[in-house]
Amino acid sequence: MEASQVSEPRGEVTRDGSFLDDNVQLIQNDDRCWAMDMKIGRVWAFIHTRHEGVYPRVGWFWLKQSIENRVLNKELLAAGAIELGEKIKLADGSTAQEARLISG
Repeated sequence: MEASQVSEPRGEVTRDGSFLDDNVQLIQNDDRCWAMDMKIGRVWAFIHTRHEGVYPRVGWFWLKQSIENRVLNKELLAAGAIELGEKIKLADGSTAQEARLISG
C-alpha cells in the first residue's frame, strides 16, 4: 500500500491522555495530531509532523520522530493510543512513519 492511497476520512478523533499528564486530551484532526492540556487550553505536545510534498493516507498523520518525541511515542504505543501504519523512505534518505490515533 502506498502512502498516497486514499481511505475513508475519520473526522476528529479524541482520546483521554491522562496517562501522560493530568488534564491531557489527545486529538487527531485530518493529518494533524497533538496532546492538549485542557485545563490551561494549550498544546502539551505535537505528535505529528509534515514532510514537504509527501502526504499520509486520509485518516493518518506522519508521526513526529524527533529526539524529544521518542519517549512520548513509546508511551503512546504502550498505552494503545496510536496505531502505526506505512513507513516510507523519503528522497533525503530519512523515513516517515504513518500513525493514527485510536479512539478510546
